[in-house]
Parts: sequence; C-alpha cells; structure tokens
Amino acid sequence: MACVCSFILALVTKGGILFELDIFPEEDESCRNTVNEFYVDMTAVNSQPLYGTVYRFWLRNIVTVFVPFFLLTFINFKTLVKLKAQLKEAKCQEERKFSVRVENKVILLLASTSLSVSAH
Repeated sequence: MACVCSFILALVTKGGILFELDIFPEEDESCRNTVNEFYVDMTAVNSQPLYGTVYRFWLRNIVTVFVPFFLLTFINFKTLVKLKAQLKEAKCQEERKFSVRVENKVILLLASTSLSVSAH
C-alpha cells in the first residue's frame, strides 16, 4: 500500500513535467542526425503564477524535500525509542536471570547445609 501511495504521490508531483517542457526540432539543417537535432523549451503553463509558483516551487519542494526529511527524522526517532525500550527490557531480563541464579544458589546452599546438619 505504501508503494502505491508513493507512486501516486510521485505522479502528482513530478507528472506535471510532461506539460512544462516541449521538444522542438532544430531549424538548422546541419544539426540533423546529431545530439543537437532537437531542443527543449518551457511551455506557457510555466508562466502562470499559480502553476509556476505554487505547484512547481512550493508543492514540489514541500513534498520532495521537507516531507521525506521530517518523515525519516520521525522514523529514526521512533526506532531509537523502540531500541531503548528493548535495551531496558533486556537489561531487566538479565537482572531477573541473575537474581534467579542467586536465589537458586542460596536454596542449594541452604538445602546442602540442611542435609549436612541432618546427616550428623
């Protein structure tokens, strides 16, 4: 689902490039069958303030620069919190294991002491 959403978002933000650029053949005959055979120019839609400023500049910058930055920062923060919680839990488990070992040794010591006293 995330891949589909990402693909749709990419189409919305970058799909407009198809309408922003136009390809024209070069008038000069010496440029035929070379790299310079065609040239790319901006279309009239770029000069419209709503499209040129709001969509091209603000929307694209926000979606392609700021959203990924803050999203990755948020994901890294959540990962860090989760790792700290797991580390704390592992530490508590290790302390519990240690206390169980100590308790077992104490019980073994008490049992062996009790048995040795009872034997005499």
